[in-house]
Amino acid sequence: MATRLLDLEKGESGIVTAIHGGHGFQRRLHSMGLHVGDLVQVTERAPFGGPIMIRVHGAEFVIGRGVAARILVEKRL
Repeated sequence: MATRLLDLEKGESGIVTAIHGGHGFQRRLHSMGLHVGDLVQVTERAPFGGPIMIRVHGAEFVIGRGVAARILVEKRL
């Protein structure tokens, strides 16, 4: 069952199943190396609605919660 990247807890990971957004939004994520089918892990979650740090292909990126809400993942156990 797909869930939003935003809903994963620190240390959890998932496979990206969809990215909801326009061409510019998707192009920005692709430039960071985030594509449908990639494994992504949440490494940090800032408190009080702050950003989320993710790891993709060994690189870490910080994304806002609004961005994370538009990325769907299939949670890995």
